[in-house]
Amino acid sequence: MPPVSTMPVTEPADPGGPAEPATRRERKKAATREALRAAALDLFADRGFGAVTVEEICDRADVASSTFFRHFATKEAVVLADYDERGRQLLAALDAQPSGVGPADLLLGATVQWRESRRPPEVLRAEAMLLAAEPALQLHLDRVITGWEGPIAERLAARSGRDATSLEVRLDAAWFVTAIRVVIREWALTGADEDVYAVGARAIGRLAKLLEPGAGG
Repeated sequence: MPPVSTMPVTEPADPGGPAEPATRRERKKAATREALRAAALDLFADRGFGAVTVEEICDRADVASSTFFRHFATKEAVVLADYDERGRQLLAALDAQPSGVGPADLLLGATVQWRESRRPPEVLRAEAMLLAAEPALQLHLDRVITGWEGPIAERLAARSGRDATSLEVRLDAAWFVTAIRVVIREWALTGADEDVYAVGARAIGRLAKLLEPGAGG
């Protein structure tokens, strides 16, 4: 059965259109969200994920506890708060690739474009350290990223004229999502000094060889 997506990624925003100006309320909301996330990451780094309560995060950010749950459903969601947006950016990168390219070039091109929206290395490192120490976070990350599989399969199918529910399309999408998930988790667990995007590029390059005509039947 196809995994259920945890984010609204079916119709990503047009990356080429002009950005809507944020209202004062939206800016305040975004600032509060970032303050909560910064407070949480600092506390998690100091004392460990399991030892920190939501109340302590709110005290550090100087907001009421009820405010936390207007922004994040769980503590896990605080650490991986950006992954919904990263998923939308990946789908937008897939949509932006030229027509007529095969699955291998489509995924490689999208991955290269996706790298342009990379997060600051210090943020990625903080996330990676928490992921390495917390199995619950690894499971949460797996659920989020697996939720990208369906929308990716739809895009692969639209490009090739195949059925999105066909075994071949579902496998191509699943391999791509698995490569991303394994790269993030292994990079976190090994504490590799190499840039995670460079590791990802190698992994997607390896995957592309499997998708070349004749490689997989």
